[in-house]
Amino acid sequence: MRNSSVIDYRIATVALLVVAAVTVPAVASAQGASDGTPQVVGSPDIELSTPDNRIQTGTSQTVTVQVANSGDITRAGPSDLEARVTTARNAVFEADQGSLPDGMELNSGSIVASSVPTGGIDPVEFTFDVSDSLEAGSYRVPIAVSYDYTRLAERTGGGGTRYSDFSTEKTKYITLIVEDDARFSVEAVESNVIAGDSGSYVLRVRNTGVETARNPRVTLTADETGVFFGDLGTGQPAKTVSVSDSLSPGEATDVSVTAGADSDVTPASYPVDATVKYESTGGVTHESPVATTTMSVGDEQSFSFFNITSSLRVGEEGSIHGEIENTGPQPADSVVVRYADSSQTVTPIEETTAVGSVDVGESSSFSLPISVSTEAKDGQKSVGFSVRYRDSDKELQSYDKLDVQAEVAPERDRFGVEIVNRTISAGGSRTVDISLTNNLNETADDVEARLFADDPLDTGDTDTGYVQSLEPGETADLTFDLTSTASATPDSTYPISVDVRYDDTDGDSHLSDTYRLPIDVTEAEAGGLPLPVIVVALMLFGTGGLVVYRRRK
Repeated sequence: MRNSSVIDYRIATVALLVVAAVTVPAVASAQGASDGTPQVVGSPDIELSTPDNRIQTGTSQTVTVQVANSGDITRAGPSDLEARVTTARNAVFEADQGSLPDGMELNSGSIVASSVPTGGIDPVEFTFDVSDSLEAGSYRVPIAVSYDYTRLAERTGGGGTRYSDFSTEKTKYITLIVEDDARFSVEAVESNVIAGDSGSYVLRVRNTGVETARNPRVTLTADETGVFFGDLGTGQPAKTVSVSDSLSPGEATDVSVTAGADSDVTPASYPVDATVKYESTGGVTHESPVATTTMSVGDEQSFSFFNITSSLRVGEEGSIHGEIENTGPQPADSVVVRYADSSQTVTPIEETTAVGSVDVGESSSFSLPISVSTEAKDGQKSVGFSVRYRDSDKELQSYDKLDVQAEVAPERDRFGVEIVNRTISAGGSRTVDISLTNNLNETADDVEARLFADDPLDTGDTDTGYVQSLEPGETADLTFDLTSTASATPDSTYPISVDVRYDDTDGDSHLSDTYRLPIDVTEAEAGGLPLPVIVVALMLFGTGGLVVYRRRK
């Protein structure tokens, strides 16, 4: 009986202490309020939700968790004090690996937020590796939320503010649903993409789920600026392509798209995000989680020229010869070297010359005919070339970064003109033989040379010579008539002129410069009377005959 009384006494004592502990703050609060001192009592009220909570096995998926704070006000007061007691400070969100189901592994750490005010904050994200062995169903995942908060905030008599701060940790739950549906893996199989060009990019899409996916189409998104899908100059950062009519469980198919990279993109592997949309057997549209693969970008395709030689000359047609090397990284088919300059004095006779296929590291020779006008200056000239080719996808591409140094020789006479015998007697006539040599780099056709002379020299009946054709370096002898009047001064030199009209290999007619040749006049030949003496004698003879005739009559 005594022991029972002692026990009852102790229980009553503990009860009084508990009541006192609860009542004293309330009394103090009431006193503070009755004294006119503002006092606010409250706490944060944090809830988590996952609007998109469907995950698939065999994937690594990021789950977005919405964080809301509705706040709980027990005693209202000034807005700044209410904001203080309802805000969670130094909030930490953490998923416990030990509480996850077998087959689900946390792949992200704790998430720290500086504060969670009323209304909430931006979503937080947790990444989970989900095994193929995880059965379909609904799973509750605990998220531990710890934070600091103020339970009571009040103004003090001196105008200050006093806070009663606490720390707490609460466990919230999110629900994840593992779907028993089609699932996909996406991996890069081949990339022919190089910097400054576009090429084929092949992906393998596999249905790793247990259901058939109908009308699957994959959307590819390139995260890196400068990497795109489509042709160079018109590509876009994202592209959607059809995979097939349907994809059965375990079935895979390759999808090829055109992709490219700008010339300033550093050769490397760049991430590409892929999502698959499809219809289930019930006709409902689904979208797979994002799968990340890579796109390999190689070095920019390039070519180089070497062993450059030139037969260019001012006022003539010539050629630039050389070799072109494919410096990689891909083989090039149907290679064409193209003149790509804008000079007014150096113009191509043919703008392109075909080279053929050139493998990486190989070279091939080329020759491009070019004409140089008479207004051009001789010496070293930089001539711009470009290269057109077909890549491994048979797409036509171009490379425009090549200049060659070509030597342009000084202007020269198109023909060499020499007189075989340069003398003529005063008052005499003779035939003159002239050697005509083709100095051009091409055959001259329908070659017509004409002789001109001024007093005291003159041309005779034959003042034109003709040659059907003259090969480069070939010489022909032409014969002309030439006369000299008696007034020509012996031991003097007089000029005669020759010009040449001809057709080039394209059939265009040209007239050469005028070539001046010297003629030396010698004394009249002995054994004959000079022409003036003969004329005077004839006149005297005729006059004498006329006198005799009249006398006889």
